[in-house]
Amino acid sequence: RGPDTIILLHVDVKFDLEEVSEGMEVLSYEAEHCDCGSHISYMEERFDCVWGSWSMNLPTHAALATLVQMANTNSSNSVPWDVFVNLSGDSLPTLTPAAISQLFAEAGPLHNLNFVTSSACETGFLPTSVLQFPPQWHKRTAYTTRPKGLPTIHYVDEYGVQQSEVITAHFGSQWMSLTYKFCEHLVKEMARKDSLASRYKNYLVTTGRLMSDETFIPTILMHTQIYNETLPPATLQVASSSDTKQPPHKFIAIRYERMDEHHPTGITHSYPKYQRYDVPESSYADEPRVWGPYFLGVYDLRSIKASGALWIRKVSMEVDHNLVELLPVETWEELVDIGWPKEVRVSEVPDWERTKLGLMKQAARKQRLKRQRDEEDASDANDEDYQYDDYVFEEDEEQEEQHDEEL
Repeated sequence: RGPDTIILLHVDVKFDLEEVSEGMEVLSYEAEHCDCGSHISYMEERFDCVWGSWSMNLPTHAALATLVQMANTNSSNSVPWDVFVNLSGDSLPTLTPAAISQLFAEAGPLHNLNFVTSSACETGFLPTSVLQFPPQWHKRTAYTTRPKGLPTIHYVDEYGVQQSEVITAHFGSQWMSLTYKFCEHLVKEMARKDSLASRYKNYLVTTGRLMSDETFIPTILMHTQIYNETLPPATLQVASSSDTKQPPHKFIAIRYERMDEHHPTGITHSYPKYQRYDVPESSYADEPRVWGPYFLGVYDLRSIKASGALWIRKVSMEVDHNLVELLPVETWEELVDIGWPKEVRVSEVPDWERTKLGLMKQAARKQRLKRQRDEEDASDANDEDYQYDDYVFEEDEEQEEQHDEEL
């Protein structure tokens, strides 16, 4: 949040606003009374986003259309902007809004660049062609079988000329940072039913292609002249602070995520080296899918810093609140260099109330045994042949419960 940002919020239809009314009231109040200077509003339309289906794309495209319209309004309400960034509710910036704005500013190193991947992409900042994956890899077969092969899309270009093109799907990320010019172009293309973007969308929906939120915009970008030249190189060297004496920071990911760590990667066959954070049983956070993204914590800071990422996900106060409290910072140098130990073993959280109850029950049982022994001693006091014996008293379950209730 900051005076140079426009924030547009989308709340999925699956969230019952009555059930989460308290949280929404807090969010709405913060949005309305934020002294950060941001222009904050809710999207008018809410969507039901179902994993794997085209519906995952709907909030992004609706937001793009809304923001482009805001920028083109010929009135005092017009709100110009430079970069579109879509973030999930479990994302967090590594740098402050002011620092990120400087990077994307006209004189900044990230100006006029479109980022459509994350740290999980094996081809760096460039989207990964499905043909780069092994023949039986799930991401390749999802786009080259049923029907077999690559599709030929017939469309009309922006000059009214009939065109045909074989489209190779490219995987990136559904979380992107896009220039205003490309966003405006995409909104106009989606408004035309015979455009490449609209025809390719129809193909994805008709064939039921999965993960289209990770492929649609990267694929359109790769198959659109001029804009496919706005992708960054595989790695960037970015000045990490205003101090020119500081060496440039290696920048290999716009967003840091831990994905697909249940098997070796498809191209480089690398395998994760470190443990991952589990969701505590007492947490309200959802357990991640097998392929991620997985939750991050302070032990991931070293990898986050090395990536140069501007945003990270997933984070949760209930998984590791320390990471949330540490970020954002002004420069990457301020990030604490904390990495994963060789192995982390975590003990159970001490439960003093349970321990105390157990000690109280143990004390009560000793008192009962003592009373019973005293009663036995009294009844045998006049017996000349009395000989002290040790008694073991066994109580049935009903007696035990009665004693617990008395306690």
